[in-house]
Amino acid sequence: MLPSDVIVAAEPAAGTPHEVVAADAILADRMGLDIGPESARLFRRQHRWAQYGFWNGLIGVFEPSAYADGTRAVAQALAR
Repeated sequence: MLPSDVIVAAEPAAGTPHEVVAADAILADRMGLDIGPESARLFRRQHRWAQYGFWNGLIGVFEPSAYADGTRAVAQALAR
């Protein structure tokens, strides 16, 4: 599964303005730092039916809390 939307910003620092955009619409001066809310919903819905999950690290930049929601959403879905 690939994300349909992402959270982007000019840099991964706390306090940097960020926005949600379509995964195929990231501007050259922005970087994808987390999955967006629609992707998180999709991932949670798909994990409901999985018997097994393989965790290979964080979804995006995790340290600034503005970019940690995607990782938390997937981790919580796998834990359920």
